[in-house]
Amino acid sequence: MSVDHGYLIVGAIAVHSVVLTGVGLSVRKAKDKRTRILWRLLILEMVIFPIAVAILYYLQPATSWLTATADIVYAIVVAFVLGLEVPGFLLLTRFDERTVGALEELRRDLVILGYSFDHLTQLKVTIERSRERLRSANIDGLVSDFILACDRMQNLDRNLWELVLSEVTVASRSFTERSKHPFPKLIDVVSLAGLSFLLAQFLKQFG
Repeated sequence: MSVDHGYLIVGAIAVHSVVLTGVGLSVRKAKDKRTRILWRLLILEMVIFPIAVAILYYLQPATSWLTATADIVYAIVVAFVLGLEVPGFLLLTRFDERTVGALEELRRDLVILGYSFDHLTQLKVTIERSRERLRSANIDGLVSDFILACDRMQNLDRNLWELVLSEVTVASRSFTERSKHPFPKLIDVVSLAGLSFLLAQFLKQFG
């Protein structure tokens, strides 16, 4: 590997680390807990990338600008898949399953409340236990307003109850159908970049 190719690879590792550090800090400060849980995976990807570069260079030494750049792109794809895509998919799947579980429990208590107002106490317990999940589903404010209305009236506001029940049902369905892939648009970009360099290598060999 020439010195120029070495500078290219070292520079790519440095830029990759700086970019992921910035993105990781931004994700860590996100308001949505579903997004925040991904920040550690960005650090993991940052660690995997130079290891992937070293392994790929061993398998395909950088003898030209094309092979050096191809090693970098392949390493980005490998680091993204192993560091972010696969573990991120598992994390988001588990998070969404727990959120759906909390929403379904809330929905069940709401249905019971529709028949027996005495179930309000149990509903409050369920809400407090699932407060973080409701916040992730953006319905904690509506649910809190509903509880305040019930306490004030000492009875069930049927219209508000129907609205809350509908929103909980929609939120549960939304989390069930939600994409489990972290940064899905980035997946398309990385995949296309990897495919482009794979095509370039193929043309180089047989062109």
